[in-house]
Amino acid sequence: MSSPVALNDFSTKDESSTTLKEIALIFLLACIQFTFVIDYIVILPLGPEIMKSFQIRPDEYGLIISAYTLTAAIAGFFSSFFIDRFDRKQALLFCLFYFLTGSILSYIANTYYFFMLARMFTGAFGGVMSSLVMIYLGEKFSLKKLGVATSFVMIANGMATIAGVPAAVYFSDHYGWKFPFMVLLCINFIVIILTYFFLPKTQKSSTITRSNVSGKLRSVVLSANFIWPVIFMSLLTFAGGATILPFLSAFVSTNFYFSTEEIALMFFYGGLAALFVNPIVGYLIDKFGKQNVFLLLNFVSIIPLLLLTTFPFTEKNATLLVTTLFWCLSTARQMSGLTLVNSLFPSEHRGRFITINSSIQLLAGSAATAISGKIIYTEENLLCNFDVLGVIGICATIICIFAAFILEEQS
Repeated sequence: MSSPVALNDFSTKDESSTTLKEIALIFLLACIQFTFVIDYIVILPLGPEIMKSFQIRPDEYGLIISAYTLTAAIAGFFSSFFIDRFDRKQALLFCLFYFLTGSILSYIANTYYFFMLARMFTGAFGGVMSSLVMIYLGEKFSLKKLGVATSFVMIANGMATIAGVPAAVYFSDHYGWKFPFMVLLCINFIVIILTYFFLPKTQKSSTITRSNVSGKLRSVVLSANFIWPVIFMSLLTFAGGATILPFLSAFVSTNFYFSTEEIALMFFYGGLAALFVNPIVGYLIDKFGKQNVFLLLNFVSIIPLLLLTTFPFTEKNATLLVTTLFWCLSTARQMSGLTLVNSLFPSEHRGRFITINSSIQLLAGSAATAISGKIIYTEENLLCNFDVLGVIGICATIICIFAAFILEEQS
């Protein structure tokens, strides 16, 4: 009996055949990444409705998001003790199944704490799942192709925004804010089927045993080749993504009087821009170098961050333009940063490196969201101190420039 699709054979001399297999693998990895991103992002436009439903403050809403990323970080860290001993496909299927279960729990949650626990459960498996996607990329694609491969997988971020946010707003308006989680359940089920039948298997590491896991892990964590990538990606998290985005819908809703449809439009434009820009950035990375492209994106990203958080706008179209630039440049910069870091990890320890790094990045995201939630507050129906978040993001962006030079010396 033949295998459904032999995507794991990358050794063929037929270049066109290899390309087709790589495209198929990228598509499957993008589907998996899509489920994780859309599950995280779907809650962002629902922020005002969730706060109203549970009668909670912005900082309590921020705790829901930070708790999601916190459990993702913890689960990712502990999985690093044994992730290299398992076939990647089996690990992905395991995570996808319980990730689907988390969607069910989120749908049936009827209290604030039940909903937070459901999000924590989902995040625990989603974080490991996303790390496994990055591991697949690092193991299946050469450094010459890694930039383009990563950029196309990261298109899932844009697609999740384009499809997920407008759909979440529509379903929320017509069937209640919980209904999007039932839609997510159906999407997760389809992705599980695709993964089971078509995703290639990988070889388990033969160098990892129960007796030397702790020693190997310690050597990884204490390595300079690990510490600086962690600092770098944590700074990127504080530079805008986890600091600004969780509260962006609440900010434009209260301060600029955006309707739910206009919030959906804001996310749609941002995702659409990222969808077109990411492949271009991937091509530029492979052509001009990872560091050069990252530094350029890092400098340019300061402009929309500064405009969004410190300059008041009266025209909604101007606000939409700035939020689109912010979203587009943030995702492009994140993607270029991931490519830069992924190329530094040695192949024999790539699973542990990427998983632990992703976990600490998620931990930084959880901290950034929690801190941001404490900084901002509502006064006279306005969200205040949003400009302070901008200052934090700009400072982190500037420090990232120096960290990038250190990473380049290690590569």
